[in-house]
Amino acid sequence: MWARGNLRGLVPVSWSVCRVAPLLLAPAPQTTFRALAAAYSGVITLHRPSRSMACALLLTGLAALTACTKGVPDSSDATPAPPAQGLEQPTNDARVVALARAAMACPWTDKGIEESCAALAPWRKAAEVQAPTADTTLVNMLDDTRDSVRWLAGVALAEVARPLQHDGARAKLLVEAARRERNDRVGRELGFAVGELDLAATKLEPEVRDLVASHPVSFVRLAIVSRTLKNNPSMFEPIFHLARTERDASVRRAAIGALRFAPLERKEQVSNLWIDLTSDPDGDVADVASARCVNSEELCGYRWDDVLTKMEARVTAFPSFMPFALGELYAQPRATAQQKARAKKLATAVLETKTNDDIARGKALGALAQMDPAAARKLAPQYAAETSLVLLPMVARDLLSDAGVRDGG
Repeated sequence: MWARGNLRGLVPVSWSVCRVAPLLLAPAPQTTFRALAAAYSGVITLHRPSRSMACALLLTGLAALTACTKGVPDSSDATPAPPAQGLEQPTNDARVVALARAAMACPWTDKGIEESCAALAPWRKAAEVQAPTADTTLVNMLDDTRDSVRWLAGVALAEVARPLQHDGARAKLLVEAARRERNDRVGRELGFAVGELDLAATKLEPEVRDLVASHPVSFVRLAIVSRTLKNNPSMFEPIFHLARTERDASVRRAAIGALRFAPLERKEQVSNLWIDLTSDPDGDVADVASARCVNSEELCGYRWDDVLTKMEARVTAFPSFMPFALGELYAQPRATAQQKARAKKLATAVLETKTNDDIARGKALGALAQMDPAAARKLAPQYAAETSLVLLPMVARDLLSDAGVRDGG
């Protein structure tokens, strides 16, 4: 009878041990035993059990204590907090950090931080951000998990000349950040920053070539391609290869345009490519190639007759933006009278050929207005009331409106 009644009483006793368990976690075993014995002293004294029963009670208490303390972490096992990084790095320049935080309050758009936001202008112009001493903070910001912080770092690293552009160690951190980047908007800015690096000084050309060839984010590739040849003539071959064969249309167009930075000893290769691509089935490629030839006198000026011939062959299916090249060729000081006449005649033909799209015809009328304003105004009335098109009648009405103002109408 005694044993049964007291065994039933062990449950509340063991819960009482749980309540005092923290007090029993003493460093010395004898202290723990004494505390446990004290917790059970009332039961032991009250019922005066046998020696074997007293031992059973103590063992039961120890088991309860063990169960209570399971899962209590040892303070020596606590995981330390990760070190601050990115914008929170404690060694960052506080002035640069403050400007970044202000800009981060601006709206985040599909192109990055909203360009019209007033708080972004100081970030782009502040002496504290443009100073060489900001480089360390900007590199730290590349490790931030927030897209807007990395975007701001990329913008700042790309817009002014910096010691980092010639410093192999820090430039490598930028290249590695670009390699990790998977956000289009951030990748574009980091790509521009990588494109400003001096690859001979930093010895990073193999790494940059790899980014240009295989980075999974097109914006990283096209941004690097658009700038790197300007300061790194050794990048000519990979850029030229992309201009000829790249499947990503945006990267290919960037490479075609970037060839304007090619060394003069490469002008035959470059001009031949631009002339050939003026006939490319991809109208956007043809637009870029013809415009680059027309605007790169040193590399392609001696081939302007050839580019005109290629454009004349497309008169009935003229690429939408190629009329720009006609207007720019006409404006070139070194263009001959014959070349100017051919450009004007071709612009008129593109305008009058109804198989061309609305954009090509509207741009052709605009180009003609640059070459011969009087001739363009004379043609404008027949297109101003066109209801099946959008751009062409708009350009025509603008020409007639401007003429009315000039003529006092």
